Amino acid sequence: MNFKDESIYYFKRIFERKTLQSKREKVSYNQFYKHKSIFVHIPKTAGVSVSVSLLGKPIAHLTALDYRTIYGKEEFNNCYKFSIVRNPFTRLISSYEFVQSGGYGPKDEKIVAIVKPYKSLGDFVMQYLTPATAKALRYFRPQHFFICDSNDHIMVDYLGHFEELEKDYEYIREKIGVGEPLQKLNVTKTKKLSFGEYYYNDEILQKVLSIYHKDFELFGYSKELSAIL
Repeated sequence: MNFKDESIYYFKRIFERKTLQSKREKVSYNQFYKHKSIFVHIPKTAGVSVSVSLLGKPIAHLTALDYRTIYGKEEFNNCYKFSIVRNPFTRLISSYEFVQSGGYGPKDEKIVAIVKPYKSLGDFVMQYLTPATAKALRYFRPQHFFICDSNDHIMVDYLGHFEELEKDYEYIREKIGVGEPLQKLNVTKTKKLSFGEYYYNDEILQKVLSIYHKDFELFGYSKELSAIL
């Protein structure tokens, strides 16, 4: 996100401030805040499991910038901020299959209507997915959008990894001093396909790498599909 994008984003957030504050009261952001913590929930990175296991409630997908707008810089900086990231290759599969199966029902009907016609991940990537369309669909939005500022600086204090979820969850749980053992919730039931069947040619791979290149670089994931085979 460049300076212009961030400026527009902030103006939008100013006008929506009351809505964001209302959301804060309706869901469990205030409960996290009681523990001086902020969980930035990136879609399809086990965020439902983490939030429910910690505080008994799922939370929506606000960005770190959203939270800074809601709480203000000083309070935001005083909170312990954490998030979970995931290999972009596997997250994309999970997002695609989740939406293909109907997502969260009526609330996701617009996204489902877009994705459903594409009968394979490869078709969806090659025929629809671009940097702009990925950013517009929250399940396919690059992960750095949720936790970085306009200079690609990570705004959270700790990044857990989906691939080491149980270990990283226990670290977070101990750090904020609240929570139960990790529950596995909202697990996407993917088709029994190999990674090679999802990413069946180099053209698909290169396009995914292009769209999600910052996620691969910022979070240290290999750009080689063989690393997860």
